[in-house]
Amino acid sequence: MIVPMKHISLFGLKTDERRVMKALQNNGVVQIERSEAEGPASLGEASGLFRSGCESELAEKNNTVQRIKAALSRLNPYLKKPGLLEAPPECSEDELIGSVPGAIVIAEELEGLQKELNQVKNDKEKTAAALKALRPFKGVSIPLDEIRPTKTAGFVLGLIKPEKLGALDEAGVVYEAYPTEGQKTPILAAIPNASREETLASLHSAGFSEASLPEYEGLAADNYALLESEAASLELKNEELSKAIAALGEKAEELKKGLDGALIEQNRAQARCELFATRETFLLNGWVRSDEADKLEAIVNENAGVHYLEIRDPYDEEQPPTYCKNSKFFAPFEFITNMYSPPDPRGFDPTVVMTPFYLLFFGLMMGDTGYGLVMSIGAALFLKLKKPKKGTEQVAKILFWGGLSTMVFGLLAGTCFGMNWYDLFGESFPFPLIDPMKDQMTAIIAYCALGFGQIIVGMIVSIVLHIKRGDWQTALFDIGSWLIIFAGAGLVFLLKGNLRYIAFGLIGVGVILLVGFGGRAKKGVGRVIGGLGKLYDITGFLSDVLSYSRVFALGLATGAMGSAFNLVAGIAKDMLKGIPVVGGVVSFLVAAVLLVILHVFCVAINALGAFIHCARLQFIEYYNRFYTPGGKLFSPLGIDTKYNNVK
Repeated sequence: MIVPMKHISLFGLKTDERRVMKALQNNGVVQIERSEAEGPASLGEASGLFRSGCESELAEKNNTVQRIKAALSRLNPYLKKPGLLEAPPECSEDELIGSVPGAIVIAEELEGLQKELNQVKNDKEKTAAALKALRPFKGVSIPLDEIRPTKTAGFVLGLIKPEKLGALDEAGVVYEAYPTEGQKTPILAAIPNASREETLASLHSAGFSEASLPEYEGLAADNYALLESEAASLELKNEELSKAIAALGEKAEELKKGLDGALIEQNRAQARCELFATRETFLLNGWVRSDEADKLEAIVNENAGVHYLEIRDPYDEEQPPTYCKNSKFFAPFEFITNMYSPPDPRGFDPTVVMTPFYLLFFGLMMGDTGYGLVMSIGAALFLKLKKPKKGTEQVAKILFWGGLSTMVFGLLAGTCFGMNWYDLFGESFPFPLIDPMKDQMTAIIAYCALGFGQIIVGMIVSIVLHIKRGDWQTALFDIGSWLIIFAGAGLVFLLKGNLRYIAFGLIGVGVILLVGFGGRAKKGVGRVIGGLGKLYDITGFLSDVLSYSRVFALGLATGAMGSAFNLVAGIAKDMLKGIPVVGGVVSFLVAAVLLVILHVFCVAINALGAFIHCARLQFIEYYNRFYTPGGKLFSPLGIDTKYNNVK
């Protein structure tokens, strides 16, 4: 059900603000609202209130969170990965917040090491580039700093292909060639001042490329050796810094605690920025669940001195958040509805009337008792050991109940690990009641009939909701008339003889109500045409009912995939049996591994398909009968952590 919301306004002293905000965060009872210009904001302006000046504090908290996140991201390759079923550690709030300064120290140390490492990597790149440029000239026997022009000529050092040296000789270019390990030959060419242009043209036409080197002193080979030594030193420095960073991975748990503590403080600072304040007072506006209004009042009385707390019903023009409260069994299935849209806060929570159908069709879509057993056991272990929170917990519980449903409907209309029941227990075994693999038409009709039943339930729910709103005309003429028609159509097939006139009479009454009053919003001929147009809605009903054939398709696919995987494992086993001595053992092990891998894949892919397609049936074929979306989930200020659970 949807829990009604109360709007709150709290005036308090500035000296109590932090204590009150901490208490509200620890108890998670209030969704703080940033007031707009109208309503409470105008009151604030009239009283000389202004936004609480905590932007600098929030910026500081944001920076802290980002620095610790960046540190954890940098250490990610060195972190120990938690086990799939390993539960997060439990810490107190004070312990988490107390870890923030230590985490900042670690982050600062890591930032310094990373900055130094980046500089080393940059120097390594520069050194590598210098080595690459200087390598072809290691054989040059003239000190590089002595290559300078004279009064009559200049000199240029560069590379040329060995086969082009003859062209230089023919052109009369004076040069000296040096040995090299590369494909091109280094040469030092003289460029006479008197024939500078001709000499340069000859060099370029021969494919000569001038060297672009920094100003070195001494021989190229000596400079190359110095660069190699520098590169080795940089590599050692790089390894030392990398090891120092890796060593900080041992402090990851402290960083994780610090991040969670910083997130708690960040959320609190963000909430404080939503308040109005003066130098001496503050004003908080927000929402509280009606069933926790007394709890909120007790919290405020305990943590605030002089204050004024107003708790009232929302005004008609206000849109409160939505909070649904259901039993432990139904609560996880709120996740399904929220995937579509939370219900309107003044509307109807569909969880209770949706859950049985969701489980019904989930079980039929999976349709394999063995897979259902695996899903339920896996989900139960995940919930017990991992202790997930929020949406993850809800999905795990949905899969647990979905697994139980799959076990039941796998027996009634499915398989067991892709094997038919009569293959396991003989033809006399009474299950399955419907075998989609053999009797496809019966299965399609049965599943569509179940879907039609869900649509009827949705129409009944709609009638009840319209009557509660006082709209009996819509309930009777627009929805009830169709129920009368459907009831008559059903009785046509059930009754015999003269009793069938009762069925035809019901159909006639339904058609009269639908045609006569379906267009009641119009007058004259338009009313009649509007009523006749309502008869066209039968195509929508047929389309919705046929959508439930997807239940048959997915159930058939699950069984077929499981059977095919069994066949693949059997073929592999038969092929490996012929290996001398160890053939029996090897074939058994290979078949067993294949079965596990393939069936786990089958469970995963078909569970995903069933999860999505069941949700789609609820959203499109069911909710359009009665559901009013458009709500926003109640999101109270609370303690949200990433790595640790708060005691």
